[in-house]
Amino acid sequence: CRNLPPVDMDFTSEVQKEGVCNPFVEVVLGRQRLQTRVIRETLNPVFNQTHRIFISEPELGREIQVCAKDWTMTGEHKTVGVVQIAVKDIIDIGHIDSDWFHFENVMGGGFVGHNDEPSEISLSFRSEVVPVVLSVGI
Repeated sequence: CRNLPPVDMDFTSEVQKEGVCNPFVEVVLGRQRLQTRVIRETLNPVFNQTHRIFISEPELGREIQVCAKDWTMTGEHKTVGVVQIAVKDIIDIGHIDSDWFHFENVMGGGFVGHNDEPSEISLSFRSEVVPVVLSVGI
């Protein structure tokens, strides 16, 4: 991810720190929910993780939802951006190699992150046939 919006403000020290984020990414397709590890206090996390999603025939018409979230100790993780990609589009193409996708604001529309730059995530997808398995690189 790059240019995530600052979410957490540190008011505990004498000098207020610039806002940060404790991001992790959640990938959702139907009942499958996978997530990356949390990377603390950064607006530009690098996850370098790959997850495999098994796709049944009914899921071919769905979208994969990729959410960047801010981890909190209370468990009320705040969604900071969402990307939705049609499973059928990925299967038809066969793969997407490390492309940048703009996050959409949870409220809709484009999302501007840190330093007035678009908030983005780099994703790669590779599909395998029989059964259909989708590898998601974050």
